[in-house]
Amino acid sequence: MPGPEIPVLSGRSCARCGDKLDNPQLTDCRSCRLAPPPFERAVAYTVYQDRMREAIHALKYSQMRPAARRMGAMLAQAISQLHGETPNNLLVIPVPLHPSRYAQRGFNHARSQRMRSGLCGVRIRNGS
Repeated sequence: MPGPEIPVLSGRSCARCGDKLDNPQLTDCRSCRLAPPPFERAVAYTVYQDRMREAIHALKYSQMRPAARRMGAMLAQAISQLHGETPNNLLVIPVPLHPSRYAQRGFNHARSQRMRSGLCGVRIRNGS
């Protein structure tokens, strides 16, 4: 599951959304310049592809819940990149899961306790 095979994002990234920059001379990516998102800052541990995509799918669809703790730690590591930039009221909001998806899976992977365990010191909104 998640481990050394999942590369950490490196290089310059968009100051707003965290995606890789198409032009490293700029601070924001093309998407954020054309249509700024309704949030101030986002970060990511890695790109949603290959092993990370497999790990997320294993958690969501095969209920491999032990992966959630490691993914929470990865998210915490990505959030730590913001040290000194973030307001004191940093808030992580899990993406709401549709009730039919919850009924299929039996749990909300983004709000699982294991996922949260990797996010020590970060407030997480409990509402959906």
